[in-house]
Amino acid sequence: MNLESHWLRGAAVLAIIFILQDAVLNGLRIDGIRPDLLLGLGLVAALVAGPELGAVSAFIAATVGDLLVNTPFGLSSLVACIVAFLVGSIQQALSPTQRWSIPVLTGAGSAVGVVTWAALATVLGLPGLLHPHLALIAGVVAVVNVAVSLPMARALRWAFVAATRPTATSPAPRGLAG
Repeated sequence: MNLESHWLRGAAVLAIIFILQDAVLNGLRIDGIRPDLLLGLGLVAALVAGPELGAVSAFIAATVGDLLVNTPFGLSSLVACIVAFLVGSIQQALSPTQRWSIPVLTGAGSAVGVVTWAALATVLGLPGLLHPHLALIAGVVAVVNVAVSLPMARALRWAFVAATRPTATSPAPRGLAG
């Protein structure tokens, strides 16, 4: 498998999640709250493929998501990138990877991402975002992302993990060759 194929597979997964987000979840509101599958996609990518690849995936997914909303363009991308890198780093620190870590870290990362976005948007001048209802918003986004985290992890493993594993025919990284 070459480098380009895992990005094409990742783009296919992103396209499917984007369609689900826009076509299905755009009209679905839970107490007036719209779930954010694109944030979940970036977080799960970081958990499955590592913090660096996950941060890039989160940035791309959130940038695509910014096309759907009327908020400061790029703020979601910044927050998703940082939070994805953090959860991916925590996942890497767990050895061996625990089965429970993907849903738990996806939920925690989703909640942190929502609160961080609201805090940064407030700093940038958007009023009225830091209120008690924010906890419910973070909770709904986290619960929905936890619910889809395992199927999303399977799709992202198909897209990314085979490309990140060295094969018998691939050359050893510099400094490790015998």
